[in-house]
Amino acid sequence: MQPRAEATRSRILTAAAEVFEEQGYTASPLTVIMSRAGVTKGALYFHFSSKQELARAVVAEQRSWSETEVPQENPLQTLIDTSHDFARALQSDVVARAGVRIAIEHGVFTSPDPAPYRQWVGTTGDMLAQAQRNGDIRPCVDTGCMAEYIVATFTGIQVVSQVLHDRSNLRDQLSTMWRSLIPLLVTADVVGRFDPAGRFEPAETAATA
Repeated sequence: MQPRAEATRSRILTAAAEVFEEQGYTASPLTVIMSRAGVTKGALYFHFSSKQELARAVVAEQRSWSETEVPQENPLQTLIDTSHDFARALQSDVVARAGVRIAIEHGVFTSPDPAPYRQWVGTTGDMLAQAQRNGDIRPCVDTGCMAEYIVATFTGIQVVSQVLHDRSNLRDQLSTMWRSLIPLLVTADVVGRFDPAGRFEPAETAATA
């Protein structure tokens, strides 16, 4: 794709994310998205054949947050860190917020799209399974069921945080979730190895390191 076309597509995606987040999928007319993006109807349909395809593209952009590679060492902490990265994105990135809203709104597509949930659960399950192979997670833990539970719990937490606090307390709530889960996942002698608040190096620190 030519740079100009890429820029137009990106502008449409951002505008769509803003409108979807503000109004929801059903109440978001394409005319409003076109006006927000500053493009013609022809330009929009050159990149996206329908509002549904545009919504799927927004969700696909948001899903990149769940495509973390599973490390061999300390995958449980990586999972915790990744969840906090996603929480930060929900606080600051309109595409992430719109993608989540679209994913959890029933009736957005002809039938509910399970792909985002499958990817979130799959990545979470892979992290937990590797941690179990490493001996960090108790052998009795069903990592598949726990992966679904973690994704469901995170989804509920972020919705409640959005409604009551505009997600300002999302990371605190997420830390509380992990503080409750870690002792259930690992043995008492290694609980202290894991930071429920996530291990995060600010960008400015990393840049000067």
